[in-house]
Amino acid sequence: MIHDALLILWDCSQLSEGNQHEPITYANEGDAAVYKRICGIAKSHHKIQNFIYATTFHSRKRQTETTNRSFGLYGQALSEGISEVLESYKKTLKDVEQLVIANPSYPLAFVYGYIEKYQGLFNTLNRIIITILERRLAGCQILSLVHQFILSGNEMVHEAILQIFSCINSVFLDQLCTWLLYGELKDPYEEFFVHCINKEDRTDSFISRPSTTNTVDKSLVLTLQQTPLECGYNLNAAMIPYFIPLSLAQEILFIGKTVVLFGFDPKKVKKNQAFSMSRTMLPLQKTNLDSR
Repeated sequence: MIHDALLILWDCSQLSEGNQHEPITYANEGDAAVYKRICGIAKSHHKIQNFIYATTFHSRKRQTETTNRSFGLYGQALSEGISEVLESYKKTLKDVEQLVIANPSYPLAFVYGYIEKYQGLFNTLNRIIITILERRLAGCQILSLVHQFILSGNEMVHEAILQIFSCINSVFLDQLCTWLLYGELKDPYEEFFVHCINKEDRTDSFISRPSTTNTVDKSLVLTLQQTPLECGYNLNAAMIPYFIPLSLAQEILFIGKTVVLFGFDPKKVKKNQAFSMSRTMLPLQKTNLDSR
């Protein structure tokens, strides 16, 4: 029976489908309760593995071909971070297998004693996954969500979430540096809080767009709207990470617009696509709001 438990911990797909049943007899008293706990950990791990498979590169390619919503770069970074964290779980299972092979008389509680510590981590990861799927989060919204789980009383969970956040943050920093240094957006899935607006949408008010994650001050956004740097870029309030104040997001947008402005070459632009330079340069108005 201990070998059945190890197989379930590696892959509980058959158990989740109801094709595999509990053993009829148990070697020791209390093994039934231990076996159920092991199955619970295995199911939690299986849910995480399904999410990782759904956010891989090949899965994103299939979703693009079928016009379904893709998890994008941040979703892939999240799955890669989770995969790195789960390596310790796989190593633990290998070590337990070696010990069981050396001494087959170990009880079922011996296996549970090694993998019990992963229950808290799996519960936290599944909470993150469920929140992403239910709220349909994407891009910087995923970054904000994972950041909220860093502070944890469980040291193992804290280190794991911090490692996952580092993977996602690398995507964010790459997009941020590209925008600040070159005035370019490396954002094929529109996940960054700076986004390119269409020509017909440039007259739309940024305030009228609903924000699901942030409360935006209207006067501060209106100040940015009235700046003369009409480069076709604007803030996407729903994608601003909660740990970045709106004033800082405004400055990031302004710096990128300035880089685009100084890199502008009128000779390479057609007359009907001429850059609007008729208005005078006005400084941004200062406000007393440093954060949202």
